[in-house]
Amino acid sequence: MRMMASTSSSSSSTSKRDYEKENLAEEEDEIEPSSTGVTTRETFTWEHAVPRLSSRSSSSTHPVDMEKSRFPYSVVWTPIPMITWFFPFIGHTGITDSRGVIYDFAGPYTMSVDDLSFGKPCRILRLRPELARGKGLGSSPSVTDAKAVWDASVDVSCDVYSGRMHNICCDNCHSHVCNALNEMEYMGLKSWNMVTLAAWVFFKGEYISVRRAISMWMPFLILVCIFAGIFARSK
Repeated sequence: MRMMASTSSSSSSTSKRDYEKENLAEEEDEIEPSSTGVTTRETFTWEHAVPRLSSRSSSSTHPVDMEKSRFPYSVVWTPIPMITWFFPFIGHTGITDSRGVIYDFAGPYTMSVDDLSFGKPCRILRLRPELARGKGLGSSPSVTDAKAVWDASVDVSCDVYSGRMHNICCDNCHSHVCNALNEMEYMGLKSWNMVTLAAWVFFKGEYISVRRAISMWMPFLILVCIFAGIFARSK
């Protein structure tokens, strides 16, 4: 697990993110509107809200860079040692901007930029920027407006949480992601919370690779076998 320096104020955290963005800046591909985008809440389905990672090779809409862990417009998830071993649905989350740079609430007054706590993403939930409804965008925002609102919402959430104490039960990495989703009113909602986000990632998130899926589930399965053996012997 990599250790990160804590920032003591919102302004210093903002400067760090600006610095990182300048150094990570690459030529941005022009984003085209999704042909399967949803324009009204009435036509919403989970499949519309979550593009499949498996389609990355055939779509240039939101380009993915697996080597650099760049997943634009996404929620990323990685296991937390010990905790995920016993509870596979609990892990650490972060949210990415339009270029795929990851931001996560890593600890008290600490925002991590492009360096996800507890390791590289294991699962990913790809979202659609055109489903952002905040800032008065309405039901059919332009691609440019949706991108701007997405990035602005991520920045606002990072500013808020760079000044907060981390509480693993009540105000944590999931809360930071939910704050961004609420800020942009993703799918027209402002009621995202850690429970709905955790369930959404657990049931709809895709694994980055088979190897990372195995590394996530193996400790849990080993513990299940151990406890099953102990229970069988006690009979």
